[in-house]
Amino acid sequence: MGTKVPRKLEQKTQTVGEKIKLARLRSNLSVAQVAERAACSSLTVVRIEKGAPTVAIGIYLLNIFYYICTKILNMTLQTTAIKGLTF
Repeated sequence: MGTKVPRKLEQKTQTVGEKIKLARLRSNLSVAQVAERAACSSLTVVRIEKGAPTVAIGIYLLNIFYYICTKILNMTLQTTAIKGLTF
């Protein structure tokens, strides 16, 4: 038996999950990579991406945090490449 949540909340968690999945795919990260970085299981990442309302909010926040960090890192690397710097 699943956890009953208001329909509106279910829709919102699904929307957030879809955005997290899209961010992962755009960052070329596998489910396993995100799970490792967020210190959770691959199953939890899949459940987040499907919008499961039973996943702890802390795990959602960790995934969002890693997405933001990846985005900042990519922007920094692109800026560095534009300036002609190499590592």
